Amino acid sequence: MAKSSSVAKSSRSGGPQTDEGKKIASQNALKTGAYSNTLILPGEDESQFRQIEDQFARDFHPEDMAEIAMVRDLAVLAWKKIRLENLELRFTLARLNAPLDYFDKNETKFLSSSRVESNLHQIHIYTKELKQSAELAIAYAQEIQVKGAVIEDLEGLENAHPLIHRKLVEYINRYEFTNPTAKNVLRYEIENLNGDRELFWNYFLRESIKDLQQTIWLCDNRAEIEKELQAVKDKRLMELMQNERPSRAFDDLRRNFYRTLSELRKHQEWKRKMQVVDVASRNVIDSGEEGISD
Repeated sequence: MAKSSSVAKSSRSGGPQTDEGKKIASQNALKTGAYSNTLILPGEDESQFRQIEDQFARDFHPEDMAEIAMVRDLAVLAWKKIRLENLELRFTLARLNAPLDYFDKNETKFLSSSRVESNLHQIHIYTKELKQSAELAIAYAQEIQVKGAVIEDLEGLENAHPLIHRKLVEYINRYEFTNPTAKNVLRYEIENLNGDRELFWNYFLRESIKDLQQTIWLCDNRAEIEKELQAVKDKRLMELMQNERPSRAFDDLRRNFYRTLSELRKHQEWKRKMQVVDVASRNVIDSGEEGISD
């Protein structure tokens, strides 16, 4: 009698018996790759999803198909929530950093200025230090206008006044001079906006001073420009926050996640209770068999 009971128990057994074996088997069952073609979108990293999936497997140790399915659902819902958060972040940054339109600039003192608009992407560079360098460069350019320049002035320009040197290189490239040596730069002639011929160097000094004066103006008004820009971004952000669609999507994912989590915990609790009942029943049967054997 005892022997036949032993055979019956053996026929019902199968698969991993130890906790470690069940843990490994459950993780293997999750790694089927079934979601590779349907869940992971182009540009997403499948390994990141697998890390989430593995973490849920380590947390809940699914042992049957119902638990495996629910743990997988939790991983998928978590992944979709991360995707939605990334999407919202990209959309928000794109909207905040989009070029200003007419309504953004309307009734603003600085943002409506064309000289601000062309420099808005680099407004952070207009510091006190830059203003000081620009003031020194203007003083030098005005001095050269009066006394005239020699070859040595141009050759030492990069070290003495880098702001003017960078502008000189910019203007030389704009006019596509073929042999821009210091000597030739001082002798080149161009046609100015009035259609008259004049020395390139004289024209450059005049325009360079204007550019440097604008640099100083931007440095002086940087704080107010950034204040107006921040106000525009705040307004855009408020408009985005009033859009309920992302919030509804987040709420749906959150509800589904915690509903699935609750179902998983209920199932695991039910299994634990059933295992206690099964152990108790087997103890009763084994005790009865031992009595019959005796």
